[in-house]
Amino acid sequence: MNERAIDADGFPAFARPLSDQLTLAGVVVRWPFNSTEWLKLAAAIKKSGIPALVEYARRVWDRQRGDVDSARFFLAGWCQLPPLPAADAERPPLRAVAGGNPQGWQPYSNQDPSVYKNGW
Repeated sequence: MNERAIDADGFPAFARPLSDQLTLAGVVVRWPFNSTEWLKLAAAIKKSGIPALVEYARRVWDRQRGDVDSARFFLAGWCQLPPLPAADAERPPLRAVAGGNPQGWQPYSNQDPSVYKNGW
């Protein structure tokens, strides 16, 4: 990631994907960052990934009822997000919806067919 590259709109190229994803998620904010804040943002993107930053901003945006006008509002929280999992991190097992799981869990099914005699 090149923190110094600037796109045609004068926006740091490394932050464009984050800005685009936030806008698509309905979080439209200004970006009045100084050089130190841009570096913090670059570090947060590298550490936690854009999807985590967007999810965090969306939750905060919803709590504030959209009363956020600057991306600066999210920066401290973005910097505190956990790092991306290691490439070799064990993923939790997916939970099966029907059958085959160790607990024997099955989705609900009505065992009394008489309830359907009404023609429903």
